[in-house]
Amino acid sequence: MSGTPRVQRIAERLIRASCRRLPGDLRAERCREWSAEVPAILHDQTIRSGVIRAMRALSYSVGVFTAVWRLSRGAGRSRRARLTVAAATATLLASIALYPLMSGGRWFWAGLGAVIVAGAIGAVTRRRAIPAILCFAAMIAGEFAYLNILFARHWSLAGLVPTGASVHHLRLLVAQATAETSKYAPPIPPRPGIVLVTAAGIGLVAALTDVLAVRLHRPAIAGLPLLILFCVPLTTDARPGAVGGALVFCAGVAGYLGLLSAELAQPARRPTRHSG
Repeated sequence: MSGTPRVQRIAERLIRASCRRLPGDLRAERCREWSAEVPAILHDQTIRSGVIRAMRALSYSVGVFTAVWRLSRGAGRSRRARLTVAAATATLLASIALYPLMSGGRWFWAGLGAVIVAGAIGAVTRRRAIPAILCFAAMIAGEFAYLNILFARHWSLAGLVPTGASVHHLRLLVAQATAETSKYAPPIPPRPGIVLVTAAGIGLVAALTDVLAVRLHRPAIAGLPLLILFCVPLTTDARPGAVGGALVFCAGVAGYLGLLSAELAQPARRPTRHSG
């Protein structure tokens, strides 16, 4: 058949394009193996018609391309979901380092909500190919809306939409928190302003960690914002104690290692070999 070389080139180009979606350690081997099937199909003497052989070769290459595309897309979603959960967990575990600063547990639950908001908005924004800075901005906007609902819903429109009055109330709470931190020694009473500032800080760290680990694929660097939560108690007179400090350190390390392992635990899925 005179068009055989052209059909072979087209089929091999499709296979090479599909192999670019594979992990680096599988790419060359799979490309050689799948490309070798094309001439075998085109020169299969059991099929007399050259047109049918050409159609089979093209169908085979299209099938490879489709299978690899589906596998890579599914693996990408699974990887992002795994990293999102790991980033949120690492932030939550690192936030435990703040426990010597405040009494009660209200700050922790407010921080937990902020972590969930950051992870949820991050997962939604990653469904579209938008810049990382816009993902981060969306998370910050979501954190503000969350804090507004939590601490200023009585001054908000329908209890949800921020207004000038609700923003003014939040500013008053931040000013109160600034005054109270200089007035009280750790552990500080869980005043609304203190809880607001703490939840906002945890939410900011959660957003930074999510963007770095999931959106920018830099989980190792994502340890830097987590380190901020560990450093905050060091700037105060808080004394967690030897046992408490050791437990907090172990929790933070476990969260960070879990984040790194979520990046590395990428299944080496291999598409099934197509036959002619």
